[in-house]
Amino acid sequence: MRARALSVSISVLFSVLLTAPLGAVAPPAGRLDGGLLDPPWLGVTGEWRTPSDIDYLWVKPGFSLDGQTLELAEWDAPLFLNGERDAEDSKLALRLSESMPGRLESALAAAGVTKVSRTAGTVRLTGRFVDCNAGSKALRIMTGASVVIANATWDIKLVDKASGETLAAVHHRGVSGADSNNLGEKINAWLTQVFAPALHDGFAVYAGAKPARE
Repeated sequence: MRARALSVSISVLFSVLLTAPLGAVAPPAGRLDGGLLDPPWLGVTGEWRTPSDIDYLWVKPGFSLDGQTLELAEWDAPLFLNGERDAEDSKLALRLSESMPGRLESALAAAGVTKVSRTAGTVRLTGRFVDCNAGSKALRIMTGASVVIANATWDIKLVDKASGETLAAVHHRGVSGADSNNLGEKINAWLTQVFAPALHDGFAVYAGAKPARE
């Protein structure tokens, strides 16, 4: 009975550490993903959809990369939309933010998106982290796990530089898991295996995806 109670307590602790930031506040009305998806920053007013392996996706009708050059801009500073995380979470989010243009450049090259620049282009690709949890060493000790569970949630938007109009936007969460991959490796895998190929195909997956409900 005591062992079962301990197991339940650990399960509850894991859930809290994975999802709830310090000083969490109630999500604003109308926002998806528990308040983490902020349409005004992304420049989106239309319908978000949920294709396989992308949590939330919006694409302007007729979007295409044909004849376009992507400018991989620096990412905005992290902004934890549901409350403050601790110092370790903030440090991790800053490190990830600084690394994202390079991660994207590698992923896009692997997917055959060759018209990419760090300094110029017709479409600006940028993003920001809206939540980040560096994981808990205490949880690892309690559970005997070999890794520190971590997760992060980020936005990516593609903006027409001439008009300032958003052409496509993504909101997604990545979680490090028991396969010993760290969070950075999980992000690299998602960018390379999911995001970059989808972008290469003009986000065709949007057409058949279901509307997002929450």
